[in-house]
Amino acid sequence: MHRRHILLLALTLVIPACGVHPPITLPRPDLRPPLRIDQVHGYQSAVNAIAAVIERELGVPPFPVTFDFYRDDAAFEKGLRELGHDPVTARKTARVMRGVGVPGRVLVNSLVLEPMPWSDRVRVLAHELTHCLQYELAGGNRGASEQWLREGFAEWVALTVLDRLRARPYAETRDRQWAAFRGSARSRAPRLDEMVDLQGWITVVGRRDFAAYSQAFLAAEVLVQRHGAPAVISYFRQYASIRDRSTAFRAAFGEDPAAFEAVLEARLGIKRR
Repeated sequence: MHRRHILLLALTLVIPACGVHPPITLPRPDLRPPLRIDQVHGYQSAVNAIAAVIERELGVPPFPVTFDFYRDDAAFEKGLRELGHDPVTARKTARVMRGVGVPGRVLVNSLVLEPMPWSDRVRVLAHELTHCLQYELAGGNRGASEQWLREGFAEWVALTVLDRLRARPYAETRDRQWAAFRGSARSRAPRLDEMVDLQGWITVVGRRDFAAYSQAFLAAEVLVQRHGAPAVISYFRQYASIRDRSTAFRAAFGEDPAAFEAVLEARLGIKRR
């Protein structure tokens, strides 16, 4: 039995059905957001804190989002099917992901989240809320926006949130991402065009020889360093009217995706065999 399945089986025995948190919503202007991680004592205060950091750092005010919590993998998978995922994609997604952010909604696997310290839960919630933000910026559309950038920027925002809430310094979590990437099979790292859609992303995430999230995060960080976070926000806004990913990329960053990948591979030390 896979280690994750053993863990989930053990957790099922200790998390009762009544332990699933009821849905929560944003925005909540009636509640003052926590400024530090030690002030976070529940999911509502957690998402309020995350939304406040996103507004300060990215200039995007809170927008309507509902967070739904599912008690285990099976319930999470069912929620994904009800969302419109085909059965195979829903099953694969439920096995490898702790949450999913879609337009105006975040689906969370409570079985995985509940045992985590609040810093880790905030990281997951911030990551998924950023996916909602990506849809919001594009007027509810996903368009052809590249999955590696969706995931990498969501992780960049999550680590920034942890830093601003004094949970973990950005440099520390960034170093961990670098360590995970360096410890993977870099010569077999997927090309960016292998990670442009959800199916390709799920396939890459399922590889045991490679740290997909670390590569995506580092790629997004390079974009932010070269062009600034507002350029990434502009990239997602392009999809309100643009359907071609290369056009959107060039419009936001002023460079061709292939040219950026060459810069990225040199920066990350990727040497193809």
